[in-house]
Order: sequence, then C-alpha cells, then structure tokens
Amino acid sequence: MNINMLIEQIEGNWFTQSTTYFLTRSIINHYKHQVVFKEIKNVKATTHEIQVALKKIYVQYKEIDVQVALLKCSDYQECKNFYTIFVYLPENKNGNIWKIKSDGKLIGQSMFQVGFSNSIFIEYKSKNLKIFEQIYFINDNLKIVKSVINIDNKPASVCFSSEIKIS
Repeated sequence: MNINMLIEQIEGNWFTQSTTYFLTRSIINHYKHQVVFKEIKNVKATTHEIQVALKKIYVQYKEIDVQVALLKCSDYQECKNFYTIFVYLPENKNGNIWKIKSDGKLIGQSMFQVGFSNSIFIEYKSKNLKIFEQIYFINDNLKIVKSVINIDNKPASVCFSSEIKIS
C-alpha cells in the first residue's frame, strides 16, 4: 500500500456508528456521526497557518524519501474542521499522522503501520494515555475500527466502530 492507495481508502463522506465500553465503570456508550475526508492537492488553497505547519513537517523529513498527503476533515455533528497530514515512509511501511486545527495548532500526533490485507495500525500517545487503533478496509465503502484506550498502562475502554461510505 502506498500513500495514494491509503488516501483513496480514507477519502469520502463516512457515516460512523461506534460502541464504547468503559471497563472501569461498566458503562456502554453508542455514538453516531458523519465525517467527510477530502484530499487537498493544492496546499496554497489552505490557510497560511496550515502551510506553515506543513513546512515544519517537511523540514523534519528533508533527508528521507517520504510521501506526504493532506486531508481536510469535516465533522458535521461537532461542526468542526481540521486537517490531517499523513507522512508515509514506504521503505518501512509506516509513518506519522498529525491532526491540526484550521489555525495551525496541533491537536495530536500518532504513528501508523501498514498491516496485511488492507489494514493500518495507529498508536496515539499523550502523557498517561495510549490509544491503539486497528482499521480494516473491508472494501471501498466499509471500514471496521477496533480501539483500545489505556490509561496509566491499564485498559480503560474498548471501542468498536463500523464506517460506511455514503458518497
């Protein structure tokens, strides 16, 4: 899988239904929302802040052969827009993901590894929080996501999601 194949799998208008089980409180939450991912091919069409953030990322990888993609993400339920930058190192079949607000502020950073059979594995870390996600691209219109959230190296929540592309 290369960066173009990965972006093709992610891009689109997705309806997500998630179930999260909080292990420490024995509570189950259900969540539905709609998110649109659109690749931005003309970086100059973005804000100055996004262009600056992209330049900083490019500087980090200037000596390495990488593939970079920028996606704009729109979450309709929360009325939020943010950008996701994928940096893929094809030689290692892994990379990094940056989520950035429209004003250029970093929301979060994670690492990903391309797996077998159209899947990727993502690991987020922040202080005492770790999130492990496995995303399975079943076909062009269906993704299954399994997430485990650890707090202080102990499992705190498990989440299962199905995502259906509606356009």
